[in-house]
Amino acid sequence: MDEHRALAEDYGFDVTQREGFPALRRLRELKLVTSVLPVLRSNPGVRPQWEHRMCSFRTRDIAARWQPYR
Repeated sequence: MDEHRALAEDYGFDVTQREGFPALRRLRELKLVTSVLPVLRSNPGVRPQWEHRMCSFRTRDIAARWQPYR
């Protein structure tokens, strides 16, 4: 059993099954993509991950895996 399923069973509710979940997921992804914008120019090391996130966000690639900004 995966971790999410176990959490949902323990909690008694699976948020991913809610009608509005896709919109909430997109909002969270947008926050994670844009949170680095204030330092993007001064910290070029974050650019590759930002570009990856922006590309997968634009194409709605929900299978893409993001790494933490460094």
